[in-house]
Amino acid sequence: MATNDFLPFGTGAGANVLDQASWAALQARQTGFQAGIAQSPQLNKTWRQAAFMAAMIGQFMADLTGQDVLDDGDMAQKLAIFEAAIRSQSLNYIVAGGTATAMTLSLDPAPTDYSAIIGTPLRIVVPLASTGPATLNVNALGARPVRYPRDSEIAAGDWGASELIEVVLDAGQVFRFRRVFSPMDISTLGAIPRGAQIFTSTGSIIVPPNVFRMRARVWGGGGGGGGSNAGWAGGGGGGGGYAEGFFAVTPGQSIPVTVGGGGGAAGGNGGAGGTSSFGAFCSASGGDGGLGGFGNLGTRGLGGTGTGGAINLSGSPGNSGGGNNDRLGGAGGAAPFGGSGTWFGTSVGGQSNSPGGGGGGSANGNTPAPGSPGLVIVEW
Repeated sequence: MATNDFLPFGTGAGANVLDQASWAALQARQTGFQAGIAQSPQLNKTWRQAAFMAAMIGQFMADLTGQDVLDDGDMAQKLAIFEAAIRSQSLNYIVAGGTATAMTLSLDPAPTDYSAIIGTPLRIVVPLASTGPATLNVNALGARPVRYPRDSEIAAGDWGASELIEVVLDAGQVFRFRRVFSPMDISTLGAIPRGAQIFTSTGSIIVPPNVFRMRARVWGGGGGGGGSNAGWAGGGGGGGGYAEGFFAVTPGQSIPVTVGGGGGAAGGNGGAGGTSSFGAFCSASGGDGGLGGFGNLGTRGLGGTGTGGAINLSGSPGNSGGGNNDRLGGAGGAAPFGGSGTWFGTSVGGQSNSPGGGGGGSANGNTPAPGSPGLVIVEW
């Protein structure tokens, strides 16, 4: 707990202070003590009023910022702490309990009735995804409906589990709801993330403090190109799939992240690219490998697919081996927003591009190209 050096004075039972009526009538409040002996009850009243307010403001600063408020004469620092306390609005940030349709929360200090919080914005981390009309009960004062500003009811999917929303109680004692940000607001939240982590290999991420929603962009690995023998050509590998979305998370939660490898190219059929994923939220499968061309023209590998995201896209398929007199290894397919496809080659397979590009097939017994590995980008 933060320290507050500014302590109250003369607040004990039976303290030797002037009564309020005498204080209000005291001429010295206007002129100050001019001459003679100032009585201790008068001075104690003066000191108590000043010390009491200083102690209260100091405690407010310490409680809301967690910083020590020290009696060291540093005015600039105290002003900075006071401004931080005002800016924090932490008294109105609450994690709610209850159910999806009957939420509960407790404010501290507790309001005595709902009139005390009319017009006060409350930022709430909801317990569960919405399923229909909802109510909110603050400090057991009684359930009140939660509705949109134009009085439409809450519907299923209006907010997700652990999403941050804002409600304001109106004069009719209806909590009016709006999202603090929408799970589909890609143009806003996606453009200005507070933090990001890029995964080029499998790992995990710990959700930072005060983060309740993350954006994940996931690419699967590209398929490897098919091999060939003299006079023939292999097919190109397919591009990895792609998934993207915003997902409700909990601070401190550990989320596994898998990055799929690129499909191998050992000279026969190309290997499939690996699947990438962001926990159980979304995943993108790898592209299929191109088939080898041995006495024939190898066929292309199909692209991978995305699942679980708000955006789910398939990678481009590779191209089958081709050519008449001059055999051409099939080009690899591209991954959406990721690695581009490769070129047709008359010898070795065209090299894939990251993330998730498919490797090119070889021609005339040369070496095909492997697919590129996938990628996962997490923003918050």
